[in-house]
Order: sequence, then structure tokens, then C-alpha cells
Amino acid sequence: MDNGKKDKKNTDNRETEQSGENYYAYQFKEHHFAPSLPVIPPSRSAPERRSTVADLPVNPPARSAPARRSTVADLPVNPPTRSARARRSTMADLPVNPQRYASTRPSTQPRDGANNIGGNRQPAEAPRPVLNGGNRQMADKTKPTPRGGEFNVNFDFDKEYEDVPDDRPIRPRAEGRTGCLGGVMLTVFIICVSLVAASLLWLAATDLLGFGDTNDSVQVTIPRDFTIDEVAELLREGGLIKYKSIFKLYSKLSHSEDIIVPGTYILQMNYDYRALVQGMTPRGKRAQIEIMLPEGATMAEMFAKLEENGVCAAEDLWEAAANTDFDYEFLKDLPLGDSKRLEGYLFPNTYIVYMGDSPTRVLSSKFLSDFNQKFKKEYYDRAAELGYSVHEIITIASMIEREAGADSDRKKIASVIYNRLKNPNMPRLEIDATIFYVIAETGEKFSTDINSPYNTYRVEGLPPGPISNPGAKSIEAALYPDNTKYYYYALSKREDRSHEFFETYEEHQAFVRSDQYGG
Repeated sequence: MDNGKKDKKNTDNRETEQSGENYYAYQFKEHHFAPSLPVIPPSRSAPERRSTVADLPVNPPARSAPARRSTVADLPVNPPTRSARARRSTMADLPVNPQRYASTRPSTQPRDGANNIGGNRQPAEAPRPVLNGGNRQMADKTKPTPRGGEFNVNFDFDKEYEDVPDDRPIRPRAEGRTGCLGGVMLTVFIICVSLVAASLLWLAATDLLGFGDTNDSVQVTIPRDFTIDEVAELLREGGLIKYKSIFKLYSKLSHSEDIIVPGTYILQMNYDYRALVQGMTPRGKRAQIEIMLPEGATMAEMFAKLEENGVCAAEDLWEAAANTDFDYEFLKDLPLGDSKRLEGYLFPNTYIVYMGDSPTRVLSSKFLSDFNQKFKKEYYDRAAELGYSVHEIITIASMIEREAGADSDRKKIASVIYNRLKNPNMPRLEIDATIFYVIAETGEKFSTDINSPYNTYRVEGLPPGPISNPGAKSIEAALYPDNTKYYYYALSKREDRSHEFFETYEEHQAFVRSDQYGG
């Protein structure tokens, strides 16, 4: 009798242990990583195979109160370290000791094939999901299952983990690492980029500082109303810079546009950017040109020659001549706005002028300044003595300059002009040079009938102003003419292009009909 009770008690204990094993396996599967749990049916007698559980050691906490049931959800999870064999961590790696937790099940646990998990009952007839190769499937009703339809976990965790130290931390996976080859490639890339950047910086520095260039000179003309882009293009075309963009950036940072002055400059090939900019200011080396303006040249002829030689534009010269109030005594009575107001006062000479210079500076500092020096103080007094203004004296001198072929003729021609001006019977001067002055602008053929205030065949007295820019000899002849009775003159065939002078019209006509006439 006692033996029978003992056998029954042992049988109940085994069933309880088996129920505890399956209870915790099922609970863990439901709350953790059940799809990874392979299940060994109880009917198999083959050698034990490993049941895999997630890499999480489960240590269920002790129950703190009789009313609360211990479940797998209460267990702290501490994943074990990976073993030296580098196998995958599965549910089989979870150290679980079902016997330890079997005693925590209440004695009222039903044994009729249903589990009471968390107070929820399930019918014994419901098929239990089993794990087969990591896939959840419905259990085959035809196959025997453990008591209560629960899982059986039979795994020796101590033997399986005897070669793994418990205190070894899990090494995190090297996500996103490039490895040794990636590091080498990155280093090579950085070196290449650095070399390219260094090369570009060196090229920019050589251009900025003018390294390696020769000492040759280049002439550059900066136009009026220039832009920095135009200046950069001129410098690049002259070989003074290589990179427009760098020069434009330098000019913007240094405000070069505010100090560069239009003109023609001599720049050196080895100038750096700062020297180039300074060389295009009034302190720079200006390009100069020697230009000869002949005696008797008109304003139009002088302005055309100045423009042709790159001194300044003729249009700008006309504008400055008409509207600039030059501070000279001989111009004080001439009104502004007349484009020909400077005719006769641009003293003919040989000048060295800056190329690309300001028209106002060219007119004032060269031509007008020279006239002011040549027209002495005594000339003002002599003009007043003769009863003529300075402007009338220069007008007479301009006609002498255009008519005279030889210096010996100048004062004689002056005497003819004054004799006619004084004689009321001969009110018109009838000088051909005045008509040539008109047709030079209009393009007409020579005719004494041209309608112009400068046509002295039709207009009495002097023309409105000078017809050329006379030299010193013609001005002196106008101030100090010969005392003669001549009223006529005609060009001879002599090599010096001198004239013959006559007191009467008949003498004049007789010479014109002779073979000595050079007209």
C-alpha cells in the first residue's frame, strides 16, 4: 500500500515537472521569441537535439505575493555573449531550468490539458502551435503531444555554455564600416583632392603675385565708362593676367574700380595685381606719344589727328571745346556753347601727350597753355593800339597763315588785309582761304557764291572767327604788318610759293594772264 502511494506520488511529481517544463517553454514562446523554438515531440527517441531560444538568459524573479503568479514575462533578460564558434544566437542559447520554476506553479494548476496563463483559460481541445524549423504551425492532432498540449524543452544549457565566459560583453556588429581597403581608398582620395586644390592655389598665386613673368612692357588703353570686366579682358589679352575671375574678385575686394582712371598705360608683365591696378591710376606710367600739329591746321584737323594717335576721341574734344570754361584771359569774351570758340587758340607745335588722356586736360595743359605763353603781354597792348580785339587779331593771323606760302609774304599779306579794311571802297576782303574753310566742312566745290558768313567774297569785313590756328610768325605779322599800299596779290611760280603784290586791279589781272602766275 505504501509502495503504491509512493509510485503514484513519483508519477505525479514527474508529471508536475514535465508540466512545469512545458509551461515555461510555452509561456516564453508566447511572450518572446517562440518562432525560433524547435520542438522535439515526445515520441522521438533519437539523441537529444538542441532546442534554440533567443540569446537571452531568463531568470524569473521570485514571487512577491501569493496572489501573483510567476510568468516568463517577469523574468529579466540578459543576452549571453557569443561563443568563439561564432554560431548564431538562437532561442536554444537561453539558459532555462524548468525544474527550478516548476515549484512555483500553484498546486491548483489544472491537468486536464488546459493552461491557465495570466488568468486566461484555453480549451484543451484547441490545437497548440508548434515550432518547426522556426515557423509557427498548427499542431497535428494525429500526433501525440505532451500532457496538456504543452511543449517539452529538454536541453543541457550548462554543458552547451561551458566554453563561454559569462562576463564577456557582446561585441556590437560593425555596421557601416568600410574596412582596411575602404580606409586606404579614402586616404588616396583625400590626397588627390589635396593635390588638386594645392595646384589650383599655386596657379592662382602665381597669377596674383606675377611670379615667373618677364619684364616686358605692355601698353593698355582703358576706355571711358569702363567696367572691371572690360579691364580684366584687356589685361588678359595683353598677357598681364591669366584668370579674369580672380582679377575681378581682387578688384571687387580692393575697390579697384574707384581708383582706375581712363587712359593708356605702360604695364610690366611681372606686375602683381596690386601693381597693375596702381599702374592704371594717375600715379601709373602713362603711355605718351609725340604729335606734331602744323601751323594753319584747323580744329577739325587737329582733333582728327589726336584721335588717330589714341590721345582722345574727337567727339570728346569738340564737347570740351564748346562747354568747358577755361580760365584764360584771351577766352573771357568768347561765349560758351560755340564748338568753334577755340579755333585759332590751339597753338600749333610738337607736343608729347598722354595717350587716352582727358580731352579737357589735353586742351588746357597743352594747346591753350602754350598759346597763353606765346601771346605775350605786349601783344594785348599792341592789339588795343591797332584798334582791334585779341579775337580779331587772331582772325587776321589765321587768314595770313592760310594764305602765305613764304615767311617773307606774311607781313605784306597783313598789310593788304588792313588796307582793305580801312578803305571804304573795298569793303570785302575776297580771300580764297575763307571759302576753302567752309567747303572743308560742307564738301562743296569752290565757289565765291557759297552762302556762308565765312565767305569774304560776299561778307564785308572780317569773318566771324579764325579759320585756322596760326603760328607765332603769323600772329606777329598781324600785330606788326608792313606799311604798304597793296590791295592785291597773286601766287607766283617760284619754288618758295611766294606771291606777287599789286596796288591796282589792272596790274593784278595782267599778272594773272601772264605765264608767271602760279594759280
